[in-house]
Amino acid sequence: MRGMKSVAVAGVLACMIGAARSDELVGTIDAINTTRNTISVGDKIFAVSPQNTVGPRIGDLRRGDRVKIFYASGRVRAKTRFNAIRIEKQGG
Repeated sequence: MRGMKSVAVAGVLACMIGAARSDELVGTIDAINTTRNTISVGDKIFAVSPQNTVGPRIGDLRRGDRVKIFYASGRVRAKTRFNAIRIEKQGG
């Protein structure tokens, strides 16, 4: 019985780990909302910390900047905001 519980717990943990992953996107910033600390790139909205220590801060970004965003993704619902893990400006 104890072994079956261990297998069940391991299965649940594997599902939880599989649900959270990271992806990357390269695109142009379409909109910036400094009140909500979000940027829009294509059809995705990214939450960006104003104290970002990995890459530019939201105040350093401009509409039209080309960026590469590494973000946490998982189960996606309508109007999901993705958490930007790291942002890199592309080009000059």
